Amino acid sequence: NEGDYIAHYNPATGTLTLNGYSGGSISVGGVGRTDITVVLEGTNIINDGSLENAVGGDITVTSSDGGTLSITRTLSGSNDAIGIETGLASSYTTGNVTIKGNAKVTINMTHNGTSTYEKAYGIFAKENITISENASVDITCATPNNTTGGGNCNGLYAAKDVTIDTNGTIKIDVTKAGKDDGYSFGVYPMGTATLTK
Repeated sequence: NEGDYIAHYNPATGTLTLNGYSGGSISVGGVGRTDITVVLEGTNIINDGSLENAVGGDITVTSSDGGTLSITRTLSGSNDAIGIETGLASSYTTGNVTIKGNAKVTINMTHNGTSTYEKAYGIFAKENITISENASVDITCATPNNTTGGGNCNGLYAAKDVTIDTNGTIKIDVTKAGKDDGYSFGVYPMGTATLTK
């Protein structure tokens, strides 16, 4: 019901509006590339889950009035702990993540596995990550048992570029990346990082 909802999707515009949502993972699926815009109203929570576009499309998170989204997850199995994801577990080579407007996004990912190579990402994009306008992002990632080097604990991972140009606040904590040879990157682009503000 468009007038009374906690989650409303408009397929004509690809817009998902969250208004007091508190639940599990949100995933874009189907046949063919689909982009999604998530509009935040009020306080929204994804418990023990993620926001994912699994079909090679983009994810844009925005809010006009300071809406919030909190994503938390703790894993110990073989899957990676990822807050917002475009295409990690698929063969797609496309997918941008943009956070803009007055959106406030908090991500807390922990992988407690003991296989020594566990991975945790705040945001993983097959293309670019952009944080702009007045958006704020607060990311904590932890792989406390990781003993393997390779940067398996990352706040922002982009297969291309990362651009941060916002009047908001960016916080990234990846200090609990493991022991011995385990290490982390707060911002980890395969292309370039443009950190304007």
